[in-house]
Amino acid sequence: MSIFDLHRPTQQTIDVVGLAYALKSAYVEMMDALEAAEKACQQANAAANRMGVAANLTVANARREEIAAAFWRKFLESLPIMQVMSLQRREEEIEGFIYPHRKSEIYPLRNPNPPDFTVENMMKRAEELEAQRELFVREWAVDLFERFVHWGPPLEEIVVPKKVIKTVIDIYASVPRIGYRHEEEVADLDRFFHFLDGRLEGFPNDYRKSPLVVAVAEAMKHGNGRGETDYFKFVGYSGNGRLHLTFKRRDLTSMWEALAREGFISRMNNR
Repeated sequence: MSIFDLHRPTQQTIDVVGLAYALKSAYVEMMDALEAAEKACQQANAAANRMGVAANLTVANARREEIAAAFWRKFLESLPIMQVMSLQRREEEIEGFIYPHRKSEIYPLRNPNPPDFTVENMMKRAEELEAQRELFVREWAVDLFERFVHWGPPLEEIVVPKKVIKTVIDIYASVPRIGYRHEEEVADLDRFFHFLDGRLEGFPNDYRKSPLVVAVAEAMKHGNGRGETDYFKFVGYSGNGRLHLTFKRRDLTSMWEALAREGFISRMNNR
């Protein structure tokens, strides 16, 4: 099996189709309710105006574009392909799709403009993303390499060391723990190793429940900051905020190196 197929769920198409139809049904129900509410507001305004009372009752916080954006966000976040993207790519694929004109002065970020929320459009988007799976996995490997090992090294230096050190512990918290700004990237590294080991299915969507994040928190709270998970041994220091991570599986770090090297080559070729 190719590494790119490690988190390609069986019957994924059926699952995505079911999700699409369920969301579409809820979306139609919500839009029908919105239309009924708008008609009720119009009737109330007309009644008030007939009595000489100036009224402009509206349905607050219910713009159709914002409702569509919320449903699109739920659909995209639920796609299995999102689990093999880097944090940055995931945000770009969701926000960039919902806010296609977000860099324009005419269409600021607060104005969503996603495509119509139809089953056809949902399935089309899911297929477009799935077709880029190999690209996403390589980008993910590069992103984590640059976050935890070394930024933009020459190709011959793409080697994952046995241990990395990263300043992520919040030393000012009442109980030292991984800082809120760093929890997600530490969980992302944990998620990546689960992926490399073919065990991504069931990995918590809430990054605060990542096995590594939880283990570090428990070690900092009840122990001396030392502990380990299936893939890492670690020591957290409350004095300087550094987390020492030792990789337990050389076979997985070798896979990481290979993917990162491919990702860097692809990046250079696309410049």
